[in-house]
Amino acid sequence: MTFFQHSSPAARSAMQMLFSLPKTETRKTLSQKLTMRRAVAKWFWENMPPNGIGIDVSTRPLSLKVDLAAVWSTPYRATSSRSGVFQPTQTAVVLCCQTREDCWPECSDAEAIIHEITELKAELTKQEAEIRTAEPELRTTDMLFDEFASWDYSKSKSKAYHQNRHRLGNLETALFKGTRLARLDASQCANLRYLAVPEGTLAPNELVEDWGLFSVNLETETATLVSTPKQQEIPPEMQLHLIQNMLFASARQVNDMLGIKFNEDGSLYLVRPPSVHHKPLNS
Repeated sequence: MTFFQHSSPAARSAMQMLFSLPKTETRKTLSQKLTMRRAVAKWFWENMPPNGIGIDVSTRPLSLKVDLAAVWSTPYRATSSRSGVFQPTQTAVVLCCQTREDCWPECSDAEAIIHEITELKAELTKQEAEIRTAEPELRTTDMLFDEFASWDYSKSKSKAYHQNRHRLGNLETALFKGTRLARLDASQCANLRYLAVPEGTLAPNELVEDWGLFSVNLETETATLVSTPKQQEIPPEMQLHLIQNMLFASARQVNDMLGIKFNEDGSLYLVRPPSVHHKPLNS
């Protein structure tokens, strides 16, 4: 009797999702996606090394996957244990989009909305500079330089600024509603959220606020961070949820490396493991 035959319906459903194959993609699409993932992962390891990283990680809902997920942890000594443990402090997810159209739903006026969003963000930047001069009491930190200080623009007396903020919110909702970006925002699955696109695909001011943006050179497989994401506060249980899904995703990849395959009924069989003989690209 297999696991699927004596497990609960919920467990069978979870296992079927865990071992389901991805949708068929063209060789070019898979090659570009792999290049982008490699470039972004390399950037993380070189600039802010995580304690763990995973690919094709399900989020919440489980049907929504991210290309990369990462977790950072620090040692923590629990009162009930003599030995130290690691406690997650931050999680991140990365979506890779290969075209502009992948970044938002198809609509006849998408480019017009993007153009207006770009102009509005430029105008808001000017208005915020004026507010810093006219309303210094809105400053919330004691930093020496204004560019590093925090300001509570929500309390500004400028009606024009609030009107533009409201208009920007409506435009971004119209543009990004239903996209993976909007669904990830609603899921509260990670503290940091990034979008990765090929060079020249998207400008930072075209991206929804609070997201980070990677620009990827597909020829050199290098990623450049052109926009830093805003740190989001999420419940601790959502951090653990993402970490568990990183383990589930890793199980699929480990099975592939070991040559373990599953039939539709849950029974398994063994195949020859793939041979891996990689050499450095510069050798």
